[in-house]
Amino acid sequence: MKTIWILAVDSFLENIWNRVFILVAIFGGLLIYASLLFGVLAVEEELRVLMDSGLALIEMVTLIAGIYFSATMFLKEIETKTIYLVLSRPLSRLEYLLGRVLGLILSLLLIMVLMSFIHLILLFVHHWSWRSSYLLSLAGIFLKALMLVAAAVFFSLFSTSSIAAIVFSGSLWVLGNFTQEIRFLTQKESGLPALLSRLLLFLFPHFEILNWQGGANDTRVLMGASYAAVYFLIFIALSWLVLRAKEF
Repeated sequence: MKTIWILAVDSFLENIWNRVFILVAIFGGLLIYASLLFGVLAVEEELRVLMDSGLALIEMVTLIAGIYFSATMFLKEIETKTIYLVLSRPLSRLEYLLGRVLGLILSLLLIMVLMSFIHLILLFVHHWSWRSSYLLSLAGIFLKALMLVAAAVFFSLFSTSSIAAIVFSGSLWVLGNFTQEIRFLTQKESGLPALLSRLLLFLFPHFEILNWQGGANDTRVLMGASYAAVYFLIFIALSWLVLRAKEF
């Protein structure tokens, strides 16, 4: 456990000083500030638009950052031979994988905290009253990020291409937001196409169960969190199998 934490802190600090991280943090802050303009356009519904647009921007920046860091982190270490130095020490590949992923998760959490802080300032300036559902909304976004991080890590290790990993993970992100529409279309098919469509639908992340912006009861939260955890663990396990099969 100590080794995993050391690797996590190392990855976390590396991401903090990474220029991409700095640009993402600044970009996210500017986007959330721009949401103020959207609120002004809505007049009477200013607060609602400010809330919805701000959360949407937080989700977009967090998921983009998660996909990018996940798709490039391991491949960068392979290309620079850093992985050989790390794995020459007395640690397993599972510990290495978990340490790097944990560091990435901490980085994304920091990004969300920074952007949420800016967003809350804008909301309070406009006389918004605190609601606990705000934290629930952020929790849903964070769980989506965990799912995409695990998928992007797997795709990067499996394909050994950061571009392919970004494309595949980005496709999962898009398709994960339209699973209800895809399910409706598959109901009109039959035979082998229907079977393949339902299989693909099963593999897609179902992000709609994590959309908690309007609030959610305990049952829905528990089901969504459990689903995200299982999805995350499956892709982490697949990533470990791929990493274990590689020769370093």
